[in-house]
Amino acid sequence: MFNTALTHGSEAGVSAPHAGSLRPVENRRLKIIGLLLGGAGGAALAFIVNEAAAAAAFTLQQLAIWLALGAIAANVIAVGGMVLRAGFGQARAGRYGEIRVRALQLTAANLAAPALVWAILIGDEALEKRLVAAGWETWPELVLIGSCLAAWRLWRRSRQHEAISADEALARDARPPIVYLRSFRDDGGIVMEGGTPFQWMMWVGRAGSDEETIARILARLGPVIAVGKPGEPLPELGAARLYVAHDQWQERVLELIQQAQLVVIRIGSSQGVLWEIEQALAHMPRQRLVLAVLGDAANARTTIEHLARMIGKSIEDALPEARLRTWQTLLQGQSRRRLGGLIWFTPNGTAKIAPVQRPVRSFWNIRQFTDRVRVHGALEHAWDEVLTNLGLRVPGDATRSRLYAIGLAVFLGAFGAQWFYLGNRRRGWIYLATLPLMLLPMFVSFADAVRFILVDAHEFEARWVKAR
Repeated sequence: MFNTALTHGSEAGVSAPHAGSLRPVENRRLKIIGLLLGGAGGAALAFIVNEAAAAAAFTLQQLAIWLALGAIAANVIAVGGMVLRAGFGQARAGRYGEIRVRALQLTAANLAAPALVWAILIGDEALEKRLVAAGWETWPELVLIGSCLAAWRLWRRSRQHEAISADEALARDARPPIVYLRSFRDDGGIVMEGGTPFQWMMWVGRAGSDEETIARILARLGPVIAVGKPGEPLPELGAARLYVAHDQWQERVLELIQQAQLVVIRIGSSQGVLWEIEQALAHMPRQRLVLAVLGDAANARTTIEHLARMIGKSIEDALPEARLRTWQTLLQGQSRRRLGGLIWFTPNGTAKIAPVQRPVRSFWNIRQFTDRVRVHGALEHAWDEVLTNLGLRVPGDATRSRLYAIGLAVFLGAFGAQWFYLGNRRRGWIYLATLPLMLLPMFVSFADAVRFILVDAHEFEARWVKAR
């Protein structure tokens, strides 16, 4: 259906930034088709909303018709999104075949479609008043929030079907791997930065896990692999999974440690994790090892106290700080509370800590301010510090997402948000200066979004991402 091949960057017009690395082939034609389908669906939704606003009658039956028509338009948008995703080289058949994966994605789209139409309808002030007058302002929203969460879970499940194995990842990328080791109990874990309603909703909906963030950042250095949990029907998202028999896992872990360019171990309370840390300290240079202390301090404290006798007591500074009391939160907030830390080593073996806490950022620096409002901003900032100190930074910026840049260009482009985010402050200020000419920066920002979409990943980084 939408499968795209993977190849070395020198082929098919796609250039890879690192020798031996493979990137998905991006198909410009599919991107254009996806944009056209998405635009057609969006135009249909706008037409439906206008018709609803102009309608004299307002009954439950009429509302159902609008929602049904909106769902059809949303399906067109969903198909456009799937084609666009294939154009980015992200669509795969999965272990159960492409039809099953696409069916999951379309089901997710149909669950989310009524919520999209509803949000557009109540965005019209006149329609919102009529909905409130009809007594439909509460119960539909509760149902639609639930359907959106279900849609998100189905979407993530479809991505699990598409996940590649460790063997496939290693075959695609000749660079030495990054090995991620952890307790299976930590799979899917999320470091929360305070507990706002939005963040807790993201947690309930199983938003991107810490492992996904780590894998996304480190993927520029090489393939990120992990030992999979025996018997799991689908792999967790993040590192590519390698499955081994129970009586062979220690031997395989030792092989991976010796082959890896970097080993990341998430500290937990299990004996298996402690054994992995001891083996890493004994069989590889310490500057190739990073220990991650994330989440519940109680699970990591015993292991940290044991390791402190070998590494030094300074590593205890990586433990999460206690959550503030309610009155303390009201007075000073939780933005600087330490949620954990990344332990890295200097060439002489001295342990250093990169705290996982949101940095103090300037509100006006949109590129940096986004780290404060993202669930994983603190973790990304800590990894940025670690990679810089280890000399492992690659050209570009591992935390600058093309998807985020596209979203900023679409929704906040008139303010130049995409350029502040990408590090081009001068261009961002030009957009702000021309803001009184509202149509000009808005039109140009949509053109920016289209350009970000149509180029391949390497060209996007080379032309627009400015390293810090």
